[in-house]
Amino acid sequence: DLTYRIVTKGGEVRWIRDQGQLVEHPVADGEYLDGFVTDVTERKERERERERTIDLLEGLYDVATRPGTDAREKIARLLEIGPETVGLPEGYLTRIETDDGSGGVQRIVEAGGDHELLQPGASCPIAESYCRRTIETDGVFEVHDAEAAGWDGDPAYERFGLGCYIGTRVTVDDDLYGTVFFASDAPRAEPFSDAERTSVRLMAGLVGYELERERATEALKRRNERLDEFSGIVSHDLRSPLSVAEGRLTLARETGDLAHLDHVERAHNRMNALIED
Repeated sequence: DLTYRIVTKGGEVRWIRDQGQLVEHPVADGEYLDGFVTDVTERKERERERERTIDLLEGLYDVATRPGTDAREKIARLLEIGPETVGLPEGYLTRIETDDGSGGVQRIVEAGGDHELLQPGASCPIAESYCRRTIETDGVFEVHDAEAAGWDGDPAYERFGLGCYIGTRVTVDDDLYGTVFFASDAPRAEPFSDAERTSVRLMAGLVGYELERERATEALKRRNERLDEFSGIVSHDLRSPLSVAEGRLTLARETGDLAHLDHVERAHNRMNALIED
């Protein structure tokens, strides 16, 4: 079998395969191919989607298993991989803060793009962001053409001017942390594919895992610091009665006065009490 890439009169790209069977196959409105061919465009597109998904998984695996890389470096790298996968130039991680009584705030944590309003530390009310819809959506929220979808006049579109957006929630320890999203000023002609949606979900899952790991590492660090502080206090408190016991024992040996051993006993009792406490 031979596979050919053709372009129709209307500019549409199609893939056909010579299989030795005479067919009249429509490739566009009012256009037909006559000959021993079969249109395999859909299968060809599925193969390309599969290859892109494999490339994504290999990239994600490389980031997740790269030694000596902290969580923030991995997240930054994931935001670089995302645009390559979904075909959008910018990727961002946000933190959603909803406990200030004002309806909530979106804050940019990491930026994989140069949008001046979407740099780390920048914030806006959730009501003026696309992410307000993302955190309400199970799975992926997407807008491939904002104006066509009726977003012109919306505060989010007016503020950021994003013509194309795809994002999903990020959870840390089963709680909402924020969102991962990819965007472009220009709209897309075609809706997002299943592979692209899966890519966004996978990246958000890895970002959530890295944030959980970072949180656990910080908690362990704080716990170790408290343990070091506690150990220092205990060591200091034990050192005083221990010095008393050693001194009285030396005096008992030098003088033969066993009364010193009463002080040794009291020092030991004090140390036992400290240890039990």
